[in-house]
Amino acid sequence: MGFLGGFFVGVFAQPLAKLFGWFLVLLLIGTVVDVAILGNKTPPSRESGAQIVRAVDGDTLVVRQSGEESRVRVLGIDTPEVHGRRECGGEAASRAAKRWVQENQLVTLRSDPAAPDRDRYGRLLRYVEPPKFELQPGEDLSGQMVSRGHARVAAYGQDLEKLRELRRFERAAKRAGRGLWACP
Repeated sequence: MGFLGGFFVGVFAQPLAKLFGWFLVLLLIGTVVDVAILGNKTPPSRESGAQIVRAVDGDTLVVRQSGEESRVRVLGIDTPEVHGRRECGGEAASRAAKRWVQENQLVTLRSDPAAPDRDRYGRLLRYVEPPKFELQPGEDLSGQMVSRGHARVAAYGQDLEKLRELRRFERAAKRAGRGLWACP
């Protein structure tokens, strides 16, 4: 390197090193902020419209989306059985679900970030909600079934978004002896 090359390297090396150092500090701060703030957020729930084909029982529905039929397991609840081993309250739970979600009704299916997309039987795991303009607290199918005593809360170890609300509804239904809580 000639005299001029050495001169320029000497003159610019120190400021470039400082600039590079500040760049690394800012990069580190940005990474920490991203992980600390954004990294803890769960992915948003997904919503999609569907048309009710039928209620199979109190916690399973058949819906139509884009011309395809799918089975949906209603998130956060478990109702007494009506198929195979019949359980007390099962028939009432099925009737209640059929009243609440009627054939051809349009509903919103909403996933929960804490739950898998499908259960071990291949059913979609979703909350089932009426059109948004009709929605009140507890007026999704899970809330209705639990608050009326037609279902137990069933989170299967997942920290579901609606878990606290559903447990509150369940305590009230138990205290009042509604639905399956009146069974022997």
